[in-house]
Parts: sequence; C-alpha cells; structure tokens
Amino acid sequence: MTEVTPACARPTKRRRNGSTGTPTGYTAHRAAREPVCEPCLEAWRAKQAERKANLSPARLEKERARKAELARLRRQAASACVSAGQQGTVAGYAAHIAADQVSCRPCRDASANHDYGSVCARPTRRCPNGRTGTRSGYLAHLYAGEPACDACLKGNAAQEKVSRAQDPEKALRNTLWSKYRMTLEDYRARLEAQGGKCAVCGIDAPTDFRTRRFHVDHDHSCCPTSSKTCGKCTRGLLCHACNTGLGNFQDNPERLLAAVAYLTARKGATPDAVH
Repeated sequence: MTEVTPACARPTKRRRNGSTGTPTGYTAHRAAREPVCEPCLEAWRAKQAERKANLSPARLEKERARKAELARLRRQAASACVSAGQQGTVAGYAAHIAADQVSCRPCRDASANHDYGSVCARPTRRCPNGRTGTRSGYLAHLYAGEPACDACLKGNAAQEKVSRAQDPEKALRNTLWSKYRMTLEDYRARLEAQGGKCAVCGIDAPTDFRTRRFHVDHDHSCCPTSSKTCGKCTRGLLCHACNTGLGNFQDNPERLLAAVAYLTARKGATPDAVH
C-alpha cells in the first residue's frame, strides 16, 4: 500500500522542504481536508495568539461580535438541509445558503469535496454566486495556498483602492497599533507635545516622501528579536534622516559622541560649540 504524504510535507515553490510545523502547513492540511499534525497545529495556535494580541480594541470587539453572530447562525444550521432531505450533499449546502444559514458540517464537507473549478467560485452565505473577482475570492485563494486568479487580483486591488479612499488613515492606524501599540490619537498627541517637529533636529516637515509622516522611534534593546514592539519602549517621533541615523549608529551614545568629535575636529570647532 502506497504511503500518503501529508499535505504539509509536500514541497512547494516557496518551501522546497515542505511546510511542516508552520501556519502554512496548517492551511495545507485544511485545504486537503485531512487531520492537522501536531507541529502545524501548535504553529497555527501561536500565530493566532500573536494576531489577537496585535488587534486594536475596536477590531477585537468587532471580531467578538462576528463570532457571536456565527454562533447564533450555527445553532439553526441543521434546519434547511434536514427539512429538504438533503443533509450531507451539495444541494443541502445550497439550501443553507438560500436560507442565509451557516452550513452544517456534513453539508460543508460535501461542498468542500465538490469540484467548483476555482476555489473562489465556491458559493458562500454572503456570496451565493461565488466570490470570483472580489477580495473574499482573493483571500480564498490565499488561504488555499494557491495563486489568485486575475479577476480576484483585480477585484482585491479595486476594493483596497476604495477602502483607502474612504478611510485614508486606516493603514497608518493599523500600522501604529500593530508595530508600536500606539493609537492614532496617541501619535497626534505626542507630535503636538513635540511642537509638530522632529524630537532631534527640530525640522517641522517629515523627510520621508514615501510615508509623509514622522517615524516612531523606540529602544531596540527592549525588543531586539521582533519587528514589533511591546509599546512601552517608544521614545519619540523623528524625521526619516534622524531615525535612520540613530539606527545606523545602533543607538550607541558613545559612537554618536565619537562622530561629533570626528566632525568638530575637522571643522576646527570644539564639541561644546556644536548645537
């Protein structure tokens, strides 16, 4: 009998040695409709715990409300397919959608095993005609670990453009909270306390023409192994030049003082005369 290779152990274009013990391996198990191995399950749980820890209070409350609504819908999930005598079939899954219900497990499994062509073409409660050409369709491709089709790529880009136009500060708000545990209101209050200027050089205009804002400076010795901070080690708001300069000097005062001595010695000035 031929031994079946677990989905997480199969090599892919990005992971030639497989994805066992990673969140990608977890999604590979789920897409293959097979039991999830323990390393992948632990990696997925760790990722979800980190994701929830990074959620802003408003987003966390929204997610809790969504879960409560799904729980309510699941309690009435069996009625549509049972009354139609089609439980555990694709027709039963369609009956759930027509009744605006979350499908029961047998019908959901039947739908998952049915060949709809592309994963984005599978109907859902919110998209009875499939999700092709939408952001939901793009995410369906992403979660299935496959390249998104052209229609979903274009639909996702268009929806992102509309979202940015409706809420231009959404990206900044999410970045501030995710990386620095700082709300947009806290950012503005700190910038106002600095007089709207860089905390080091005093320039009143950001020098980063890509983000067009001052950077949040933090103590790298506090959170050295992560691209995100604990939120307690932020120090001030700096322009791009000063923030990059401190980073290049590795936040080392001795190196900065040595650089001051180097420059003043070659200008004929004394360190005390430098502002």
